[in-house]
Amino acid sequence: MENIVSEINPRISYSSIGKFAKNGSNMSITTLKDVLNRCASDEFKGKQKGSSGCILPYVSKKLGDRPFVHEGVVILDLDKFNKEPALLGKENLIYEKFEEIAMYMPNLLAINFSYSHNLHVFVYDQNVVDESSYNKWSAIYMAVFARVINKLFNIDLRQYEGALDDHQKAYQKLFINYSPFKWNHYCAQTKISDKDIKKLQTDYKITFGGLDDKREIKDSTPMDVTGTVAVDKEYSILGWSGWDARTVIAAAAYFHFNKDVKRAKQWIYSKFSNADEIYAQMQSMANSGSVVGKYRREVEQLLFKNDEEKTILKSDEYLSDIIDFDKLTDKYYYIQSNTNTGKTEFVKRLLKCKEIEIALYII
Repeated sequence: MENIVSEINPRISYSSIGKFAKNGSNMSITTLKDVLNRCASDEFKGKQKGSSGCILPYVSKKLGDRPFVHEGVVILDLDKFNKEPALLGKENLIYEKFEEIAMYMPNLLAINFSYSHNLHVFVYDQNVVDESSYNKWSAIYMAVFARVINKLFNIDLRQYEGALDDHQKAYQKLFINYSPFKWNHYCAQTKISDKDIKKLQTDYKITFGGLDDKREIKDSTPMDVTGTVAVDKEYSILGWSGWDARTVIAAAAYFHFNKDVKRAKQWIYSKFSNADEIYAQMQSMANSGSVVGKYRREVEQLLFKNDEEKTILKSDEYLSDIIDFDKLTDKYYYIQSNTNTGKTEFVKRLLKCKEIEIALYII
């Protein structure tokens, strides 16, 4: 069947004063392709960032004049290709493989380079008609694009701090500059199912909010010594699940074993059935230098503190016999003990000795 050339070329707004543009500044209404053609010409060649003007994804003659009216353009601003050693040159690969990416993402409309040789990606969705729908779908399409890049080229942009964190909001200016561009002449409207959106929200929470923003209030999955537990969307550790849980676990293991990757790997493979995924994330974060930003002390404490401070009771011993109340100075304690070991009496004595609050977790 012959492909039908698309006539999709939505309108956007352009300000010639770029970095000096502010709310109320005059803008002209143009089309996305007209702007990209200007970028590819010599008009902006040699100019400094912000001096070639800026574009906004909505249609208006005044910058910041709400309510915004959109004609379907969604802008994705991908960074860090010029700063992360592991990403150097990958922006050129993604650009050159534009047509291949579009086969997996049919509503991918265009791509060009930013002033710092990162990537500006343009997606089309006819349902993006106002500010609310733009902000919703920009996060979703950032996740879709990142997922396709990972699938095709094994480039996981989640591993690089700042590469995906800040998707372009409807009100944000995008500075334009001299750059070639690629255009999808067969761009078509695409539908994403609710099921797929939920999966994206699980696997790419970083595009919907920071690592700590999307923690859920739910019980942590009990630790298992058999190595049969999978860290997936059903797993939870202190409110993190799926990809985020694997991230914080990998970071905790990395630092717990003092950056000894071999020892951390041995521990990961002894604890989890999908250890390959967790170890791969740890390696990627270690190589990119982003692992420190994913470390959460409370995760390390939950994963390892019990092992370090484990006490085996003798047959005639109880908790109150081996715990010194005067040494209990920390804010939190996690006690896991069998029945008939004196937990209830221990708590009673503790309440009499100290002015504290106790939270009980039944596991």
